[in-house]
Amino acid sequence: MIVECILLASSLCHALRDRPVSALAVAQTTMVGVDYSQTEYHANHGFNFHEHNPLLAPLVHHPVALGTDVVVGALFSAWLAHKMRFSKHMIFQKTWWLPQTIEIGGGICGIATSKVRR
Repeated sequence: MIVECILLASSLCHALRDRPVSALAVAQTTMVGVDYSQTEYHANHGFNFHEHNPLLAPLVHHPVALGTDVVVGALFSAWLAHKMRFSKHMIFQKTWWLPQTIEIGGGICGIATSKVRR
């Protein structure tokens, strides 16, 4: 168990030292974080708001859970992008940026399509 934790931590360190992966991780954390904070604000301040993401809906009234989801999602995407970037398979090497870019796009869509009424 301890060996697996050390290997995972080492792998995450390598991913976070990878500059292109880190730059996308910062953008992903920013966009998803803004989307989640907007979601939490609208849900908890008397707005007529409905979360359409079925995975996120149970977390809406729990800001700590939303924050944890942002961090864990960014770390997982960075780890996956790093593994893809240095994979032995050419298809993964050419599409390493996709996991993080999809998350960034989801955050932007969440911010842009937020329609609430008082």
